[in-house]
Amino acid sequence: MMKMFKDKKGVLLGPTLTLAVATVIIIVLLIIFFIFVQFMKPVSPGELPKVTLKSQILPSLEAYLNTPVKVQNQEIKMSDLIRLSKIDSSYKNVLESKTKGIFDKVYGNKYRLEIKNLVYIPYAEFLPTYDSAESITIPEKIDITLYLKK
Repeated sequence: MMKMFKDKKGVLLGPTLTLAVATVIIIVLLIIFFIFVQFMKPVSPGELPKVTLKSQILPSLEAYLNTPVKVQNQEIKMSDLIRLSKIDSSYKNVLESKTKGIFDKVYGNKYRLEIKNLVYIPYAEFLPTYDSAESITIPEKIDITLYLKK
């Protein structure tokens, strides 16, 4: 038969050892469960990271430059329309209206955009202050600056 382990007082060690091991396993599983629950808890809106205006500007400018627009029955990117306007000033009005249409949808009247020596879209209530600004330069050394206000 099976030999039983006893301590000096004659008490069986098997059930005591089993109970101790089972208790440790249950405690470890509970700790893992509570850690898992903490990470899976839904995030409240107040805890979400705030998107700063500055972090919006460069992606907005890059999206703007890659936006397709129709000019004379041909679809081109805004960056190409800017270059075309630099070469031929008759496209400046088209550039300004397309630019205004794009940014008005996104920022309303809380932006100011300047394409050096080509387009300047100010809003009266916007000037002279702004909360954030960023510039991007496209080939032919054309600087585009977007100013945002909260």
